[in-house]
Amino acid sequence: SDSKVYPYSFGIQQEETSSNIQGDLRKLIFGFFLLFLYAGFVFSSNSQIHSRVAMVLVSLIAIALAIISSFGVASMIGQKWNQVVNLLPFLLLGLGIDDSFVIVDILKKTPAPLTMTDAEDIVMSRVPRTMARAGASILVTTLTDMVAFFVGTSTILE
Repeated sequence: SDSKVYPYSFGIQQEETSSNIQGDLRKLIFGFFLLFLYAGFVFSSNSQIHSRVAMVLVSLIAIALAIISSFGVASMIGQKWNQVVNLLPFLLLGLGIDDSFVIVDILKKTPAPLTMTDAEDIVMSRVPRTMARAGASILVTTLTDMVAFFVGTSTILE
């Protein structure tokens, strides 16, 4: 007869899943490294005052924590896994660093108060005004991303 038998075992599934995750993890770490180099180059400056390389590092740490916590919450609520889930860390990486670019762009456009001379006072004045302006953009993009991801969770892939 032309029928074929494909043996299945939980051990084989675990082994394949583990090898896929390890391959994706290597790609994700490489993606973080490339994004650090690119964003570090874009945010860098000859002046130590205007260089924002530390912000890149903090942004990437925040994105990594968001990825870890999102997988933890999804596991906790019993979310089913499909092939799209493997792409989410890469999407979160791109979407997360985008917010950093928005903040830095608005920070550059926010002038320092002319009446202040102390550097700490200038920073304490500019940062809240920058975040007030950037907050609306980040909120809108975050809400639309959330809606897109929630709609994506209902997608059934065979």
